Amino acid sequence: MSHWSELISTTNLDFPRGSDEATTAAADPQTPSPGDVSLGTSDSMTTSSLVHDPATAATTDSTSGLEQAVRMAALCEDFRAEDVLVLNLTGITPLFDYFVIATGSNRRQMHAIVEEIDRQQKAAGSRRKGIEGYDESTWIVEDYGDIVLHLFAEDAREKYDLEGLWADAPRVNWQAMV
Repeated sequence: MSHWSELISTTNLDFPRGSDEATTAAADPQTPSPGDVSLGTSDSMTTSSLVHDPATAATTDSTSGLEQAVRMAALCEDFRAEDVLVLNLTGITPLFDYFVIATGSNRRQMHAIVEEIDRQQKAAGSRRKGIEGYDESTWIVEDYGDIVLHLFAEDAREKYDLEGLWADAPRVNWQAMV
């Protein structure tokens, strides 16, 4: 286990929960502990799985994380997403390697993009670890371990400003790699 994995697995991160979940957790030993992060209704992961561990990275042997991030960005552009960018976070955080950030113009387009990315990632042998925001469709997050897709509606992208939050992250010239 890496140093980061030990640190996070021994840290008790208490995430907010709804009252129904809290009472169910006390009664049911199968319910996730307070250190677990819920990412939607069907996908979940623990905080220890958020740490980038090369031995369990989501990428396949034949495809690097950068290649997959570039493929995701190209697919977003193919589906007419706007302002598509890839941020390289490898030197900034041990949690993930790349963010793919894009803006969708409507719910149907955003759903088509995330569904096609999920299909292509599965075909490449990379399984999604979590998804959040699909029903609301203002900010959809798909977690593939070392790559995280952030697909925003225009107003949400301006509001949350991930590019500003991660301003130290180098931008990948993904168009030159396609």
